[in-house]
Amino acid sequence: MTIPEATYVVTVKQQEAEDSAPFSTSSFGMLVAASDANPDEIANADYVCDGVNDEVEIQAAIDSIESGGTVYLSAGTFILSKAGEMSLTPCQGYCILIDENHPALQIIGQGWATVVKMADDQDKNTCLILVRGGGSTEKRSAQTILQDFYADGNRRGQSETWNNYTVIETGFADNVVLDRLYIDDPPYKSARFFLEAVNCRVQNCYFNCSNGMGGFVAESGPHVIFGNHFLGNDTSNNCILDLRVNDDRQTPAEFIQVQNNYLDRGKFQCVISGGRHIQFMGNVFVNSIDVNAVSLKLMPYNAVNDYHVYENVIFGNVFYNNRSCINLHSSGETMHNYRNLISNNQCIDGPDQNMTYGIYESGNWTDQNAILDNVIHGATIADVLTVGANTVVRRIWE
Repeated sequence: MTIPEATYVVTVKQQEAEDSAPFSTSSFGMLVAASDANPDEIANADYVCDGVNDEVEIQAAIDSIESGGTVYLSAGTFILSKAGEMSLTPCQGYCILIDENHPALQIIGQGWATVVKMADDQDKNTCLILVRGGGSTEKRSAQTILQDFYADGNRRGQSETWNNYTVIETGFADNVVLDRLYIDDPPYKSARFFLEAVNCRVQNCYFNCSNGMGGFVAESGPHVIFGNHFLGNDTSNNCILDLRVNDDRQTPAEFIQVQNNYLDRGKFQCVISGGRHIQFMGNVFVNSIDVNAVSLKLMPYNAVNDYHVYENVIFGNVFYNNRSCINLHSSGETMHNYRNLISNNQCIDGPDQNMTYGIYESGNWTDQNAILDNVIHGATIADVLTVGANTVVRRIWE
């Protein structure tokens, strides 16, 4: 269909006017401007920060939304300090809180030009953003989307050593989406789904764990972990993707789809600890070159009896330039590792590392696994090492 010329001219002029107009909250939601935002954003913002305790203005914008909507963050740097502590067990400090009383909500930045940063010298064990309901009967069920900003945990600016809590944490909440975030310099871990959090998704994010701290942790399910980039540290024992049992609720990570992620460096790139029914497909593991490194380890959860690891699918992943690729491990008579499918993976030597093992079982209670149709090229000790009498190994391509 041909657009009449007069209509076309009007349409183009309208679009040009819209593109050049200042950001308007009347059509887009609430706008919070950083202290160093551009003058147009500051002039049109609903809330303007001053670079100190910027959690006050962001929280006010969140609290002002009554029936669902969006809080937009301008380009610039927001400095957040601890605003409070959720006293329910486990206690959690936070700068920003989104709880069961808030409606469906989006917080959207202007890409990585929007920096949300933890202030220096905060109380240890404080979340930058906490999405959490009050408990099993007070779950946050409205959707939460955190999108398009740079979340800086600022470990370098903290005077105390943290041993818990993450930059972004989700508990007793459903339908939380982390999308296109850059999570950097975590004081402990980068992000976490736990405390009965279900049906959540982390996608297209960049996790920079090169300071030796951990990456993403899931202690519940079901969830989707898709298309993320994880950068680790070769000497740190903190794994950059941790799927495990939750100590507080005694629930395992389960029914999780982990697909098309890129895991670079890291001594332990991914550990599935007490997890079950996890699909691990199409991921790429590279450059885990510490002498004791394991790229993907499946093991029972040692702190709680009877949390076996079983019925996981490891399919179509690529391992390159790693020390050991896939390890199925058991750690005691009541801690079993069984009925996992390991198929169609590629384990390949790289220029910096001679692979010790491609795929191997360890521990006396690892059995009944199926290791089928994998490519293993270059392992110096054994292509596949099994300890279970009932583990099936078929067609290892070299």
